[in-house]
Amino acid sequence: MPSLYLAPRMNRDYRIRFGVIPGGLISDRVLVLNPNYGDPIGNYGSRPVKPEASWFKKLETKWQYYSRLEDSILTEGFKNPIFCQAIDEGTFSRYGTSRLYIAQKNNLELPVIIADYVDSWENLEELKTAEDILTKFQDPPNLLELNKEDMRFDGCKHFHLDDDTITHMELIA
Repeated sequence: MPSLYLAPRMNRDYRIRFGVIPGGLISDRVLVLNPNYGDPIGNYGSRPVKPEASWFKKLETKWQYYSRLEDSILTEGFKNPIFCQAIDEGTFSRYGTSRLYIAQKNNLELPVIIADYVDSWENLEELKTAEDILTKFQDPPNLLELNKEDMRFDGCKHFHLDDDTITHMELIA
């Protein structure tokens, strides 16, 4: 069971939405919390969804990360949703960007959980509780945080790797 920190729905500045949508409806920029990183978007910094060339080479050389992820998605589909944030400037990924990269590259639909600050995804299912969110995962994340200003999840397994217990932090080490 993931570690949970939850604030009541009535105090949140956003609504949590779920749907399966075309990857092309999500920006090709990823929001990062450091507003001075990359190109500014609202109160955030950003980076491209497409992995930087040296990073791509490092992960491909060590684990065949992207080619194995792509093969897994094309043969088995998506196991868990990515996390996005909808703000005035658009809808941007914050977690699951490698899966988004593969979806956009292959023109696929993918499951998304969106912290919708501007009600741009009212047509999608609203999730009101942590339990609602967790039902959208085949394998839940290790961390799920919901508070007034923001939400996040982290720690999904990398099923396409031989050792599916490898975490994001181990990949970047």
